[in-house]
Amino acid sequence: MCKWGISNYQPQWTNSTSELAELIAMTSLVGLQVKSLWSLWDEESDEWFSDAPVVICTQEKQLEFCATKLNEFSLSLDSIDLDLPVYWCGYKATEEQPLRWVQQRNLELRNLSGKTITGVEIVESYMTQDTQAFLGLGSWILSGIAFQFQKEYLEIVNGLDQNLLLGSRQSTEDVRYSELQHVEAASLSSL
Repeated sequence: MCKWGISNYQPQWTNSTSELAELIAMTSLVGLQVKSLWSLWDEESDEWFSDAPVVICTQEKQLEFCATKLNEFSLSLDSIDLDLPVYWCGYKATEEQPLRWVQQRNLELRNLSGKTITGVEIVESYMTQDTQAFLGLGSWILSGIAFQFQKEYLEIVNGLDQNLLLGSRQSTEDVRYSELQHVEAASLSSL
């Protein structure tokens, strides 16, 4: 399978907070130590290619997160080969330089390597009545996932059909958080 030119990528799309919560529960993210964080980089423009998944590698798992259409989010495991170049949508023109997976190039990802996940939340966004009617969506839609670390924080959410990385919690009434897993940092040594 080649999703968007990423060999073997197998996204698990969902628009259901309960489905994402079940997948997160089966994956047991709390207590995992982050080894490295990866994003797809456009070397020619020297910028993050935010349509592609964000990858968090731990000693045990490779977690692949991606937001696409409003109300669609994916958490997949161990399907992306980070050593392979990516020709977006499989297009291999000779003048096009492939995209490459890079570590910690995004500002929001730089200080998380070596940190331990202490909490996980699902992030939902509120849709106005006009938007609900126009798009046929409910009032609250799945936006993404949030991670707490000892002192750091990371949200991977929908930035209107692409990924958006945030280094702090959103403080607005249009966003709500559902805590799924949490452990006090002092308790981590017993995990």
